[in-house]
Amino acid sequence: MENAVLSALVGAQHERFELRSDQLPRLAKTLSEALTTPHAAEEVDQLLRLAVAFRTTLASPTVAEQLRELLVREPAAQVFLKRYSPSASALDRARAHARFVGDRPAVRAPTLTAARRSAGEGLRVSDFINPGQQDRARPRVQRTPGGQ
Repeated sequence: MENAVLSALVGAQHERFELRSDQLPRLAKTLSEALTTPHAAEEVDQLLRLAVAFRTTLASPTVAEQLRELLVREPAAQVFLKRYSPSASALDRARAHARFVGDRPAVRAPTLTAARRSAGEGLRVSDFINPGQQDRARPRVQRTPGGQ
């Protein structure tokens, strides 16, 4: 699959690369055939990695979007794409737990006041500290038996 994608690339004016439009049906057919092999998961993984590379280091987001569309349009790829769907992060789970136990942590972003903005100042580290959470962040002193 990777070779098929790379052979369909041409140089572009606004981006580094582009896929020739006449090659898109051929790529769709190649993907469909690749998904019937025992190595279908690796092919999907490889295509996703290519899409990320085109979006980032290869500076061709249009190619990345075209590769993503190829995968989304292919029904056989849906089984493999489900592996990559994001699950709840640890932060999401912690927030859900806090809501469950009745703790409503204040989620806020620091603000940049107009006065500081006009003075050319940015955000300070102290702007990110939530005063209500400071006590929880202090390390607790371990008391040992014997007075020390």
